[in-house]
Order: sequence, then C-alpha cells, then structure tokens
Amino acid sequence: MAVCKKCKQYLSKTKGDTIRCRELCGSTYHKGCIVEELCEECKKTGHVVPNSSPITTTKIKSADEAILEINGKLEIVHQLKKQMEDLTESLDFFEEQLKELLEFKKESLERIRSNERKIVELTQKNVHLSKCNRSLEERISYLEYKENEQNVELWWNPLVRRKSEAD
Repeated sequence: MAVCKKCKQYLSKTKGDTIRCRELCGSTYHKGCIVEELCEECKKTGHVVPNSSPITTTKIKSADEAILEINGKLEIVHQLKKQMEDLTESLDFFEEQLKELLEFKKESLERIRSNERKIVELTQKNVHLSKCNRSLEERISYLEYKENEQNVELWWNPLVRRKSEAD
C-alpha cells in the first residue's frame, strides 16, 4: 500500500484523494499535502521533465510540414482501412467455412443415427436367424433319429454264409 511522502500516512485507494508529482520523482501525496502537482523537492532542485504524454502539441513551422504530417496520418488511416477490409474478408471466409462444417456435422450425425438403427435391426435379425437355425438343427436331428428307427439292419450269421459258399 502506498504512503504519502509528506505526512507518511497510508493513501486511499480512490484516485480522487491522491495527487502524483508530475515531474521526475513521481511521488504520490494526499491532495491536502501539496498545493500544485509539483512536490517541494522537485521545486527546490529544479528537476522539470518535459511533458511526456502520448498526445503532444507541437507547433507547425510551415504549411508544407502540416501537409506532410496530414499525409502521413492519412496513409496510416488507409493502411488501417485496408487491414479492416482484409479482416472483414477473412471473417466472411471463416463464417462460410463454419457454416459448411456445421452442416457437415449435422449430416454426419444423421448418418450415424441411421447406421446405429440399422445395426440394431441387423443384430435382432441375427438373433432371430440363430434361433431359427437352432430349431432347424433340432428338427433335422429328430428326423434322422426317426429314420434310423425305421431302418432295420439285417445281420447274417457267418455260419450260414459258409454253408452257402461251400455249395
């Protein structure tokens, strides 16, 4: 926290209660502690810093210098205008790209949902066909068993064969 350089008390955080020396030292004071925006030390030593604000008022020596300065500023304005146009074009391009991407995303999601439904349907058909296949296998197995019951196999006695072979 900042301290007033004159009275050594803490300064308020509100800007309206404090003054900063406009010269080299840059010290901060209460409004009541100094009269001008120049502290006593800077008055005594005579340190005076030229105005260093970003907006400077310079005296124009001639009309030619004024025209050159205006032309320089106009060139900056034209450059800024060109940059703004470029940015606008870029924004338009990216807006179109974004719309295309959003449309593609929407179509892709619809295709994904459609494919998921098809997968579910095919899975259900697969389960049904597996049950039908199992049922048919059982039926074939049963029919083979019944056919085997009806067939009678004849076994010939080997002795009977020898007699017939001897004749």
